[in-house]
Amino acid sequence: MPIAVLALLGLLAVMMSPPAWVVYLFLFCGGLWLLFGGRGRARRRHERRARRRAQWAQPTIDQVPGQPPPMPVPPPLPPPPQPVVNLNRLPPEAEKQADRIRRKAAVLGQHPDRFPIGSRDLYTVQQTSAEYLPSTVNTYLEVPTWSVETPTPDGRTPAQILTSQLDLLEGKLDEIAESVRKQRVDNLLANERFLEQHFGKPDPEELTIPR
Repeated sequence: MPIAVLALLGLLAVMMSPPAWVVYLFLFCGGLWLLFGGRGRARRRHERRARRRAQWAQPTIDQVPGQPPPMPVPPPLPPPPQPVVNLNRLPPEAEKQADRIRRKAAVLGQHPDRFPIGSRDLYTVQQTSAEYLPSTVNTYLEVPTWSVETPTPDGRTPAQILTSQLDLLEGKLDEIAESVRKQRVDNLLANERFLEQHFGKPDPEELTIPR
């Protein structure tokens, strides 16, 4: 193709009858232009075609199946507000007992690792602080103050009913605390049996230091 173009240019130069050096210069410049410029254009065309093929071959995010856009992470929910328990309006003995229940539940709830996974006792401890005790106290406080000593149909006064319900809550917490204590003691005894099996039970005479 470049040779044909040069021949055409030479023919035109001869037909126009310019000086010989002009013809040679014209042909020389045309050859350089065809030689280097043609290669550059071909290289650029090749690069453009390669880029287009790469763009067609590369899938976009919308074309990739099974990869939906990531969902935004919602902010963490704030902790639920703790129910307010007004113990000051309770009878003196009931106030002391309710405060004692609150402290027992708080102590047991501080050690969830002492309960097995999915423990019903741990759930009871947590619900005692969050729901059972506040509900019991607030239900009693809804009773008019002038009728807290008035007997109900079953013969008990509202104050006595409150004491009975607090006894149930405290008794359950004491039962859970005893179960936790027993489990810890059993673990200690099991560890002792393990050590005795591996190292033998020490002889009391071996522990006597001669004087």
